[in-house]
Amino acid sequence: MEFSDKGWTKQSINRLLQKFRETVTAERCVGSGRPRSARTDENVDLVIHLIQSQEDKPDSSNSL
Repeated sequence: MEFSDKGWTKQSINRLLQKFRETVTAERCVGSGRPRSARTDENVDLVIHLIQSQEDKPDSSNSL
């Protein structure tokens, strides 16, 4: 088989084909899957600030 190393099961392929028959697309529906609640603008800014600061000198990224 061409994709035998992918580990796909017959059931997963049948589900994909069924979805394609119903929706004429293999794309995921909007809102399906786990929400990305941890990646907010505030969290991204906080992580960037923590990465740039030294452990014993907070806000050191702002110094010359």
